[in-house]
Amino acid sequence: MPKVQIKGEDGIVIEADLTLAEIKQLMGVNGHNVISPPEISPESAKNQKSQKQCDHHELYRHISDRARRFLRILFEHTNGIEVNALYPFLGFKSASQIGGLTGPGLTTIAKKFGFTKSSDIYISQVTFPNGARTRMFYLGKKLRSLLDNDPPIGF
Repeated sequence: MPKVQIKGEDGIVIEADLTLAEIKQLMGVNGHNVISPPEISPESAKNQKSQKQCDHHELYRHISDRARRFLRILFEHTNGIEVNALYPFLGFKSASQIGGLTGPGLTTIAKKFGFTKSSDIYISQVTFPNGARTRMFYLGKKLRSLLDNDPPIGF
């Protein structure tokens, strides 16, 4: 029996065993009404989504050189790195430029590879020791675990 796999934009994958006639009906190519896909309970959808693997190798391949450098720096600084020490390593003129890298340059791309939240990749923590604002960056626990066990080539 043929297996059909439907992938949604949100990362959910539905697999079903269907006959050729059912596939034709589903696609609407034989003039019959389209059959409804099987109902997926919210609980089942949540479990499927949570089981999606984070593919750090593909993430690493698809991000910019600067984003790769950012991740390597965070990986090397296990106790975190202060933003004013970080931005020169990345070739930025000011600390405020890091926001463009961490948002659209990294987090948005990472969602395509199973990382659902920015804290999976990096953690940004703002504190005020002695009244002075300090922003620290750390590698996210999920990405650190993946990199510790299976670093991409060239990392």
